[in-house]
Amino acid sequence: MEMLVHKDHFEQYWWSKDALLTLTPSFPEVMSCNRFPAIWSLLHCVNKDDENIDRNAKLYKTRPIFNHLFDKFKQRYEPGCDSLLDERMIPMKNKLSFKQLLHDAHHDVERAETASRNNHCKMCGEKYLRVKQMEFQAEDKDLPKPCKTVYRCKYCEEFLCIGKPGSNCWFDWHHKHQY
Repeated sequence: MEMLVHKDHFEQYWWSKDALLTLTPSFPEVMSCNRFPAIWSLLHCVNKDDENIDRNAKLYKTRPIFNHLFDKFKQRYEPGCDSLLDERMIPMKNKLSFKQLLHDAHHDVERAETASRNNHCKMCGEKYLRVKQMEFQAEDKDLPKPCKTVYRCKYCEEFLCIGKPGSNCWFDWHHKHQY
């Protein structure tokens, strides 16, 4: 709220006789005008006589608290492979330099560069392994065969079969991972 309506003195945020555009009604609802300077006066966590302090920084009085918290967060939190950053989380004008998973991504079909490569469909391979693990005594002729394919998703960079009778691996793969 302070960023939207700038006032010269902090007491002015509690005044109720301001014009409609400069009125800040939320401040008196949170705390009284006398309580704020009392708390603010106790939040000085730096030595005023220290010459190494950058007094132009906005948070220089509470910087030791923030540094301590940041160090503790770095020690406790270990991001895993499930962490994703998206442009909606970090708004900026330029694009991020690493690969992102966006909901509106385009999964276009692309023919593989060399059709002679034995590229197997990712979904058919997973189905084959799943059935083989459940029915480990089944013979190879009874198991679903991994389909050879030359189609590749430009976004996922996975090889998938399209139009195979009885299944649509392209559709199944992209809805399984819910891009």
